[in-house]
Parts: sequence; structure tokens; C-alpha cells
Amino acid sequence: MPRRRLPIALLALAAAALPACTSTVGGQGSRGDAAPLAVLTSTTPPGSTAGLVTGVTVTGEEALLLVADPYGGTGLTVVSPVTGEVTGEVTLPPDTRADTVLVSGGEALVAGEYGSVYGLGRVDPSLGRSTGSVPVAGFSADATDTVAAATPDGGLLVGVERSGGAPVLVLVDPATAQVTATAELPYLGGGRIGVEAVAAAPDGSVVVTAVVPHDDGDSTTAVLVRLGADLAPAGDPVVLPHAEGAAPGGLAVGPDGTAYTVVAADSGSAAVVAVAPDTAEVQTLLPVDPAPAALAVVDGELWVLHDRVVLSRVAPDGGTATGELSLCDDGTADGLGVAGDGSLVAVATCGRATVWRVGR
Repeated sequence: MPRRRLPIALLALAAAALPACTSTVGGQGSRGDAAPLAVLTSTTPPGSTAGLVTGVTVTGEEALLLVADPYGGTGLTVVSPVTGEVTGEVTLPPDTRADTVLVSGGEALVAGEYGSVYGLGRVDPSLGRSTGSVPVAGFSADATDTVAAATPDGGLLVGVERSGGAPVLVLVDPATAQVTATAELPYLGGGRIGVEAVAAAPDGSVVVTAVVPHDDGDSTTAVLVRLGADLAPAGDPVVLPHAEGAAPGGLAVGPDGTAYTVVAADSGSAAVVAVAPDTAEVQTLLPVDPAPAALAVVDGELWVLHDRVVLSRVAPDGGTATGELSLCDDGTADGLGVAGDGSLVAVATCGRATVWRVGR
């Protein structure tokens, strides 16, 4: 498969907790009862090769990081956000191009391309051991690129670009490494369509962001597509405004089905937008820097991690920032999740991969 992402490499992490940052910013227009944001702990691996985090999964007690660097090699690192301790590392095969890491049946699995075959790699980070990969039965043979995310029921959702046709969505049962459902993305016309992100809503439905070429072949626009839990189409695609020639960044779905993503604006800036279910209306919420972002919805509040790197807590009903915290001056947003104690876990590459635990 042609590769538009960097090869994933092992970032040799060693445990080192930095002093907790105490600066907080309430944000203009903050609610009176909104708690200020403060870093509780942060961990940056010392002496490691500067790299790129290509996937983050937070299981509650641990943050699982897939890390890439330009020197080749592959790896998964597990960090405790609470203690800052690195609890496991696994060297993956050098021909691995991983999409995501998930935990199924108490086992850590790395989903992605192994050689030229899409599969699930079984790993034991505590022992530093990879036990090999299992090909996913029924996966598209003409796949050229993939993005993936875990589903609320412990399954795997994969968006697949293909050389022989329209992109498809695939549901995979990790327990059997088999495809359980496949469906083409609907209504997206011809040309090469880029699948940018996939996410499963709490009710099992699916949201996808994609980039669609125009007839002139020189420009593109971004769309948001919904499908049901059975991957049947659920309404027409929604064109994302101000996204001409740019790919949307980040994707999260709230408990009510509202989808959130970041689109580039005409001015060169960007904004977080919201699309409620059963509507084509796009609501602009929060201006952010035009760079990759990570989003999460936690207890009815929207969290946005955006460059360079700023964490924003946003009231989704009006788009007001109810808290902001600068984590580093220059970096790349990688992922968000919730720790077992309810604090937020933010991961960003600021020279090196760093894990922050932030009080909510």
C-alpha cells in the first residue's frame, strides 16, 4: 500500500515526571462555576529520539502510544498518566504501519498493515513482547490507505481507501480477526476520495470525515458522513464550510450524536465546528490554529487539544471557551482521553512525546 503516514518507530521511553504546571487560565466568557485548568502531572521521556505520535489510546489507567520517528523501526509504549511511569514497551516488526491500538479481552492489539496485509498484532507491553500478527479475514484486498478507531462495544472500525473503487467502512471483530460488516461510503461522487477520520458514536452509529475532489480536479472540499450501526446510510453528507483544499482535523462524537471536527478557514486560521444529527447545519464554535487537533467529549463538555499546544474546554451549546491551558509553545496535538480518576489525559509531541494529566 502507498503510505501517506510516516513509518511508526519505537520511542525509547524512560519514566520521568516533570514538575506539575500550576498556571491556569479561566478563558474569556468562562462560566462562574467552571473549574480552572491545571496540570496535575506531566511526563516527558528523557534521552529519547524526537518522534511523532501516530496513535493514542487511553484505557483509564494507562495511555498507550504508537510512536513514529524518521529513522525507521516500530513501537508501542505504555505510560501511567497518574504516576508518570513507563509500564511497558514493545518493538513491533519494522514493516508495520499501525493505525490504532485497542484493548480487547484484556489483550493489547495493534491494528494496521503488517507487510502488505491488514491485521491485528498481539502484544504484551509488560513483558516487552510481540507475539505476531493475525490477518483480518475478509479485509479489502485493494486497500491503499486506512484509518481506524475502536467502537464502544470493543470492536474495530476501519475506513479504507481503495485502488479499485469507492472507500469502504469495515467493522472488525478483534476476538476472531474477521470482518463482520462492510459498506461503501455513500453519495461522494467520483475521483480519489480521502478518508480522514472515523469515529463510532455512543449509540453505535458511525461518523466519517472525508475529502472529496471537485470536477475540475484542482480543488477539494471536506464532508461529514453518517452511517447507522449497521453501516447503512443515515442522511446526506454535510459539506463542511471553509474547508476548500484542506482536510478536517480531529473528530469526536458526543452522547447526543453531535459530531465535532476542525476545519480550515479562508483567512488561514481554523475553527472547531459542530454538526448535530438529522441536520445539514454546521455550527462554528471556537477559533483554533490551522493544524492537527485532537477532540474529546467528556461529561457533556467538549475538549480540544490544538497547536501550539493549547488545551481548551468548550461549552458545546455556545462554543464559549470555559478554560484554556497552554501546554507547550511549539508542538503537535496527538490525543485526548480520560484517566481512571476522571482527570483528562492529553498527549502531544513537543520536541518529544509528552503525557499530561489535567484536572477537570
